[in-house]
Amino acid sequence: MPGLHPSSPAGEHSEETLTAEAVRMLDFARRWAPFGGGDAEDIFTSFGISSQRFFLRVQQLLAEHPSAVPNPAARSRLAAVCADRLQHPDPTGRPAPQAFIT
Repeated sequence: MPGLHPSSPAGEHSEETLTAEAVRMLDFARRWAPFGGGDAEDIFTSFGISSQRFFLRVQQLLAEHPSAVPNPAARSRLAAVCADRLQHPDPTGRPAPQAFIT
């Protein structure tokens, strides 16, 4: 992503600074937005969190770093996918994967 910096010094926050994980999350969300977002299993496998936490985090990233998705229409579509997925957690109907405790 041009203009975005994957990480910043501790305690420093700017609209243009995202962690590498945040960049990965936004890339994943953009890639899967045309299909209603990735399914819970793909999200868990990719990020180790539930789809609900993922979409909450993407919403937060969009609000705090709007320049990370510079196209307003694309940002609006991503926000709509997040809102929909938070209301309807997994369109595949599969239960969210559970972490294994060893």
